[in-house]
Amino acid sequence: VTGSPGHSAIDYERRILDSGRVSCRPGGAGAWHDLHNALVWLRWPQLKAALNFAHLHAPADRDARMDGSSADDPSPAGGRRGRGRRRDALTLLDENGLLWISTSPALDRRLRTRDWAGLLFDRRTLLATRVRPMVVGHGLLEKLHRPYPALTAKTLIVPVAALPEGPSGSAVDQVRLDALAAARIDRLVGASRFTPDALCPLPVAGLPGWDPANANRSYYDDTRVFRPLAA
Repeated sequence: VTGSPGHSAIDYERRILDSGRVSCRPGGAGAWHDLHNALVWLRWPQLKAALNFAHLHAPADRDARMDGSSADDPSPAGGRRGRGRRRDALTLLDENGLLWISTSPALDRRLRTRDWAGLLFDRRTLLATRVRPMVVGHGLLEKLHRPYPALTAKTLIVPVAALPEGPSGSAVDQVRLDALAAARIDRLVGASRFTPDALCPLPVAGLPGWDPANANRSYYDDTRVFRPLAA
């Protein structure tokens, strides 16, 4: 629906929960951002509903930052508290998220350890048959209008038994993947394991086929983009 998204992120999420409507600014600053958010809701309704619910029911977090780097938000029950690491992670996935739909724990480990050349170059043939990267972050979609080399997704690994057939699969496949992604969020949140550390950084320019230049292994030597895991 057309209208103001609201005065705070938590108000925006609560409005969606209460009304089932996603507010979009009709023009000016933020219009593209809101449109992409609405489009992700249409494509991934179960995932977005899981994120929305988790945002609004996040408890006070002992790890909430108190240095002013995160603004206080009203909790669902009233009062004020820090955002906390759970809501930070939810926001990162919602804004800059990419689902790593995967049938390969071995490839998942290479993503976690940031073995960029080993994953994205040496095993790109295997990657094409065992993993499906799918953008779900509406902020990331907006940035892809004008991509840049260091554009980095926050990646949630979603283990599956089998990938859909074809580039996007059928409508049934999409509903199944949506349900699996939502269930993944629910499990991580329920186990108090959904923090920013649960999301792997992934420079999207390194994905096979994204940039013709990444057909050379030396492409992944640029540590300004393909940063190694900190010791």
